[in-house]
Amino acid sequence: FSTFSLIVILPVFLAVYKPMTLMQLVYLLLAGVSASVGQFGITLAYKYAPAKEISIYDYSGIICSAVLGIVFFNESPDIISIFGYLVVFAAAFDMFLYNKKLDKQDNQRKNIL
Repeated sequence: FSTFSLIVILPVFLAVYKPMTLMQLVYLLLAGVSASVGQFGITLAYKYAPAKEISIYDYSGIICSAVLGIVFFNESPDIISIFGYLVVFAAAFDMFLYNKKLDKQDNQRKNIL
């Protein structure tokens, strides 16, 4: 994915390249460090808990990104974005409830046997 993205964006990059300011470089490095720490946290969480129980929290990144954009960058999500947030959250929550229901049924079957 990264290689493909690099090849596709390279012509545009060469046409409009501007060096980063020091502050932009600091932001980029902080974003990279934050993403790495977050990825390590997710990996650790999957090590200690079943994926079906914690996968719903993966989708919280979408909502957090929207909130950070509003707070720090004065962005306003349009109606389509808000609808998308709701669809993603509803699907994740539905899968969470579905997996809980399956767990309950499995436990009932085990108790019967």
